[in-house]
Amino acid sequence: MKYLFVIALVIAFRIGAQAQFDPGAERLVVQQLNDSRLEKGLVPLKINPRLVEAARQHSLVMARRHQLTHQASGEPNVQQRLAATGLHFNRSGENVGFNDREDQIHWAFMHSPPHRANILTPEYNAVGIGIVHQESEFWVTEDFATVVATLNTEQAEAQAAKAFAELRQQEHMMPLGRLNMPQLRDSVCAMAQSGNMNNGQLMQTPGVRYVVTYSNSQPEVLPSDVQRIAAQPGLKRFAVGSCFVQNEKDPGGIFWTAMLFF
Repeated sequence: MKYLFVIALVIAFRIGAQAQFDPGAERLVVQQLNDSRLEKGLVPLKINPRLVEAARQHSLVMARRHQLTHQASGEPNVQQRLAATGLHFNRSGENVGFNDREDQIHWAFMHSPPHRANILTPEYNAVGIGIVHQESEFWVTEDFATVVATLNTEQAEAQAAKAFAELRQQEHMMPLGRLNMPQLRDSVCAMAQSGNMNNGQLMQTPGVRYVVTYSNSQPEVLPSDVQRIAAQPGLKRFAVGSCFVQNEKDPGGIFWTAMLFF
């Protein structure tokens, strides 16, 4: 599968007979996990409260059903559970397990190659750990993600435009005026809905010389074609249109973006 420590309250919340969330165990595992990353020269993961929420709820499901699983019957899959919290991400992973000793949870994960790989994935920047203590067992979910900024459409377009302006400056070319084209956003949303980038349709825009379309959870990450266009003389203006999409293929959300150059 591809911020400040906030773990709710320090008290344990009752969630059923003989079962409770265990914030102390969660804190211990987070510390051990990040110690292991530091030992490998990796950046520590930030605790994300939305990931904590998703992880706790899944651990609760496992504890109540006494079933170790990534997806219980009737439960959404991992990516859908993370997306349901409102989190925007472009990569995710999950470790699940149970143990009778809280100080052995991380040790067990690190001695299992697939779980260890999740813990030491360099691209992840956030984690949420949910531990349910039921009788003598600790049920554990570790949800990992590469979290991206939550942007509205205008912010996404502005970031793409800024990235292009910086490329233009690097090429020692005159800056271009930016056109306000609300209809371009509508066209991009129609393309996103159909699942088809239609450059031919956009090329029919009067006066347009180049069209670039792309999809990325980070709209400021421009495709290589834009670098070539940034070096072109004779351009006067450009326009950007973006549309945010969240679906089964991209549960963490992605921006479809079109850039027109005149």
